[in-house]
Amino acid sequence: MTFTVKDRVKETTATIGTGAYQLDGAPTGFQAFSAIGAGNTCPYLATDNVNWEIGIGTYSTAPNQLARTQILASSNGGSAVNWGSGTKEVICALPAELAVLLGQSGGPGVVSDFMRMLLAAADAASARGVLGAQVEPGAILFVGRNTPPSGWLKANGAAVSRTAYAALYQAIGTTFGAGDGATTFNLPDLRGQFLRGWDDGRGIDSGRVFGSSQSDALQNITGIAVGLWTATPPGNDTGAFARTVSGSSNRPGTLGDTTYDISFDASRIVRTATETRPSNVALLACIKY
Repeated sequence: MTFTVKDRVKETTATIGTGAYQLDGAPTGFQAFSAIGAGNTCPYLATDNVNWEIGIGTYSTAPNQLARTQILASSNGGSAVNWGSGTKEVICALPAELAVLLGQSGGPGVVSDFMRMLLAAADAASARGVLGAQVEPGAILFVGRNTPPSGWLKANGAAVSRTAYAALYQAIGTTFGAGDGATTFNLPDLRGQFLRGWDDGRGIDSGRVFGSSQSDALQNITGIAVGLWTATPPGNDTGAFARTVSGSSNRPGTLGDTTYDISFDASRIVRTATETRPSNVALLACIKY
């Protein structure tokens, strides 16, 4: 997602209310908003020659619309204009409040107060893609809250719309599932999962398909304990190994003729569970759209 400004970009709209602008095409001599690029943001002016609205919008190709990502100023006191019926124009235009004024003769530049405010808010803006924040669709983020921030979805395997989240669909496709095979696709499901770097030909985790899941496992440990005779009775054992009497033998020797079975139980000396895991903290996994 990139903050983009293009010359001669204008389309008409018949949008009613305060939702995204459904764009109806460019007049002769102008470019359509497709010049901005899918998922990118741009400054805009919308007007019906009576009311007006200046803001930053996010463009999507399917459908051809401009979302009102941030309202900068308007005839409605700075809030989104609640448009009535009739034709409006939506124009890509850089507002004066965003302009950087250059000093004369190589002197220092003067930055508008509004621009300073926006730059100071860059961290918050990054989640919305404002001012060209380079957080691309498909990026993964873990957050210390149980709801995703603006511009992000829970990475919970859900099937979501291919048109409503066109930029994300373009980035990840059906890697994590094809949804209904026509109008939806699946997000990655990172709930309860640890992440592992894709092998990508290195050979440590060979044969892995990008985006595939892998079950938990232990590297195999093998061994054998045979022919154990001892006069020391069970109950005096320590560690993970334990003995139980299994019978007697005619084996001669000073240690007697009792035989024992050897069992192994790691829980005698370490914490155990139904899975193999390191110490961990549970956070919410999100994906940028």
